[in-house]
Amino acid sequence: MASDLTLDALAAIVAQQQREIENLREMVGGRSAADQTLLDELSGAVTPGETFLAAEVCDQALVDADLRAAVEAVAGTGQGQARRLGKALCRAQGAILGAFQLKRVGETREGAAWAFLPLARE
Repeated sequence: MASDLTLDALAAIVAQQQREIENLREMVGGRSAADQTLLDELSGAVTPGETFLAAEVCDQALVDADLRAAVEAVAGTGQGQARRLGKALCRAQGAILGAFQLKRVGETREGAAWAFLPLARE
């Protein structure tokens, strides 16, 4: 039994280190595969132009299996998931998906407000 707990603890440490490696890769250049998958799923789950909060995305992920998998890949599960998702959205700020761009559009008591806004024409 004690060895099972140790294996579970080691597995958790390895998973955390893998997330940190992905974050470092992103900082060096480019978006992680998990962040890109999140953006792809999110762009299909929210209405362009309408604001959303990370917590609302977490709630929606409860009924959307693909979105749930994408959210869990970048933000894990449990307490603090919305905060971690918010950090992932900060990393992805400015991302362009088709004719829309992810932008932070404000602040609420619950956190940052986000939206996929149409690309500005110059």
